Amino acid sequence: VEVYSDVWAKAMDQEAARVGLFQATPTIISTYEDAVASGVPRDFTLVKPVIRSLCSASLSTPTEGAVGRALQIYSLVKQERQMASGAITERIADVGQVVRRHMEDRSTKDVFTTLLVALSSHPNKAKYFPQAVTLLEDMQDMKISENSSTIASTAVLLIRSSSSFKEAFQIYQTMRTSTQNPLDVQGYATILRAFAKLQFRNEIPAWRSYLDIMRDMRTTGFVVYVYTYT
Repeated sequence: VEVYSDVWAKAMDQEAARVGLFQATPTIISTYEDAVASGVPRDFTLVKPVIRSLCSASLSTPTEGAVGRALQIYSLVKQERQMASGAITERIADVGQVVRRHMEDRSTKDVFTTLLVALSSHPNKAKYFPQAVTLLEDMQDMKISENSSTIASTAVLLIRSSSSFKEAFQIYQTMRTSTQNPLDVQGYATILRAFAKLQFRNEIPAWRSYLDIMRDMRTTGFVVYVYTYT
């Protein structure tokens, strides 16, 4: 009898609930490795508990080793998805398990959120900021959809963690060009507020970038109110 990734993921979640996520991390990693060794394909449902334990088990910032391991696991899932060319979706459809498909979609979003939070909160911005941008681009490539408020919140998190106005504007541009997750008027407003509050030592406020965002907002068809300029 074939055992799917959700069964293994459930076992890992139960261990985390039993002893706590921090204490369960070694067992979760071991269970994940056993699953892969037994032939279970790597998908986001399987790796979600592992990445969560590596990035969120401690109240403090995750170590570079933990973040590196989480990114490595994510990279392996990404590679398997590319090689499978839709095999996961076909397998789910073959067994008629719509619930499994929904679980994989939700797990995919949760993995990206966990990784983006870990990368944006890590003090080593020079190392992890480019990887955060790559994750945003991967979300677009995989056509992962989220509501505008979640997308805007993610953008604000990364904008605040940037080390220059140039990096902050790069995050905005990556978000703006998403056809899967277009910004609504509230999303634009949220990003504008975050951008206006940025301060970097020895850098003049990037008012041109702020005005560029408002121009994009008008081009999209949203009204820019007077208070936006203040």
